[in-house]
Amino acid sequence: TTVILVALFGSGCTDDREYSGQGGLIQIADSGRIIHVSELLESPFKKFKEYSTEGLPGAEAVIYGFLKVDSDSFDYEVRFYKNHKESVELGTEFAEEGSGPSAVIKKRNALYKEGIRDRRVVIGGLEGAIEGGSTGPKYGGYLIYENLIMLCQGANVEQSMERCEFLTNMLNPNK
Repeated sequence: TTVILVALFGSGCTDDREYSGQGGLIQIADSGRIIHVSELLESPFKKFKEYSTEGLPGAEAVIYGFLKVDSDSFDYEVRFYKNHKESVELGTEFAEEGSGPSAVIKKRNALYKEGIRDRRVVIGGLEGAIEGGSTGPKYGGYLIYENLIMLCQGANVEQSMERCEFLTNMLNPNK
């Protein structure tokens, strides 16, 4: 994971941190750039839905969609904030709630209820069926990148960070 962090954030970032939090690895990177919704929508990322920001303090937009990498596709929930500082200060608690092994996946328990069904995945059992399986969190982790918070699909934080890297590489004009 450290190699991924160095490759992902090694150049041009002024506020890069890695530390262990309750939900696992939390990564924060800021070079001072503001990424706009249009940049995401004009990229290879495909939007499924745009969620309401009600109940998500400071968020300006929330886009749920996927990115196809080779023959695989991965789901993401991308939350846009005015700037990096607000994404960290206002969004971290909600990112931790929506990802990791202890993610809140029941609407009645969630602070941010919009899109909660899309943050769940069936674990075990028949594929596409709940019979014989249970539900768990879709997003193994999150990344705070510039003014965005990205919840990235993965079974664990390491897999999620690898998949977050696909999206950050796509949004990084220097790569």
